[in-house]
Amino acid sequence: GTVTVGWRKASRASRYQVYRADSRSGSYRYIATVSGKARSFRDSGLQKGKRYYYKVRAVRYVAGGSMYGSFSKARSTAAK
Repeated sequence: GTVTVGWRKASRASRYQVYRADSRSGSYRYIATVSGKARSFRDSGLQKGKRYYYKVRAVRYVAGGSMYGSFSKARSTAAK
């Protein structure tokens, strides 16, 4: 199964990190980093019909390291 997760542009984001959990209050696990130009991520290899929960945060690369934005609110959807 697959899920497509989308988000709005964050100012000056270099990358976005995507996290997934099996329940809203469950443990969110890092699954991907995508380009700062991306507005969505397609998660695959999932169990069809099962509900998954996602959070996204922006990352901005600066001299000496990275700055991390706040996590988005959790969004859920069932895999198709």
